[in-house]
Amino acid sequence: MAIFKFPTTFPIVLLGLAALYQYLIRDLVFNTVGLGRHPQPISDFPYKCRRIENDPAIQACEDMWLDESSRQLFLACSDPLSRKYWMPK
Repeated sequence: MAIFKFPTTFPIVLLGLAALYQYLIRDLVFNTVGLGRHPQPISDFPYKCRRIENDPAIQACEDMWLDESSRQLFLACSDPLSRKYWMPK
């Protein structure tokens, strides 16, 4: 009975292929191409959205927080001139 011996480079090649898949190919296949994604129409979601236009107080928004229980979206907004003073130099 002959015992098959793997070459010593086989584990190194296998490790390299696994790392290549983990860091490059997986993101390309699932995130870029969208394999396994099923898009849903907006009508499937129970939200009532409205656009807020021409409000000078919300020209420069930084963070958004969604309160899941009340379905309200909170924004940290300001006008563009005062936004530059949010962070000290």
